Amino acid sequence: MSTCPRRRSPPVPHAGYDPSSYELRPAHVTRHLRDGDRVDLRDRELTVLHLPGHSPGSIALFDASDWTLFSGDVVYDDVLLDELPGSAREQCVHTMKRLRELPVRTVRPGHGPSFDPQRLRRIIDDCIASAEARATGSSWKPLVPSTRTWSDSRRSRPVRRGRTGAGPSRDPSH
Repeated sequence: MSTCPRRRSPPVPHAGYDPSSYELRPAHVTRHLRDGDRVDLRDRELTVLHLPGHSPGSIALFDASDWTLFSGDVVYDDVLLDELPGSAREQCVHTMKRLRELPVRTVRPGHGPSFDPQRLRRIIDDCIASAEARATGSSWKPLVPSTRTWSDSRRSRPVRRGRTGAGPSRDPSH
């Protein structure tokens, strides 16, 4: 008799649900965003920042009323990815230098918990130093280790099939 726990089927949204019939429906584009555009959400206005590097179309949204940066994949508290298909290291460095000048109080990234401007500057400095070291072929060690644990960091590592897998956000305001 086996002592292994019995595997259960993964949960489904409703009885009779067929995962093989699932399809993503594209969102209807209402307008294309450009650097400097404003997005009015009634209770706040966000400024669009075009920040290529991680990907050609990367953007962040900045709320100047409370200095909050919604950074998406542009910057987060982990190793920043600038070697993916479509990534451009030089653009990433330019983006990091631009972010360093932004008056940010809180960063709300696309992965992991929010962080403060001091942590943002350390991440930016590490990213720039790493890019410069790789460009010259020298070795590089992070100036300040990530505040995330290995298990947190592991969840946001890229999946080898070219897709990025992200763990659930642990920040309730995210």
